[in-house]
Amino acid sequence: MTRFIEILLGFVFVISAFMKLYDFESTVQFINSITGLSIWVIKVGLFSLSFFEIIIGICFVSNRWRQQIIFYSILCLLCFFILISSYFLQQSYSNCGCFGTIIRIDPVITLFKNILILTFMLWAKRSSNKTELIMR
Repeated sequence: MTRFIEILLGFVFVISAFMKLYDFESTVQFINSITGLSIWVIKVGLFSLSFFEIIIGICFVSNRWRQQIIFYSILCLLCFFILISSYFLQQSYSNCGCFGTIIRIDPVITLFKNILILTFMLWAKRSSNKTELIMR
């Protein structure tokens, strides 16, 4: 069951990255309208984030660097959880931008989605720790 969840998480990360890249300019404009950051900063950040998400997804699916990927994924998701919470609970936006501007997801649903993904990642990390102990 844990392996299935890791593969599912991998696909979620890869799909999220490709959706943002597919509709790159609209996603950049959307993030700019929320944050007011420079377009250049958003483009570099969005491309870097998408690249990072693809790497995470591939590692989850291929079962490579399991401990490190789970750790950095949890860290990244916690950062975005805090960011999304602060932006969307103070303002009223109809999309979180997790999948670019193609798939619109309500920020409240995004918070629950992130909690669910974090739960799955913690479960995967816990199960991978047990596997390491057994292997020793």
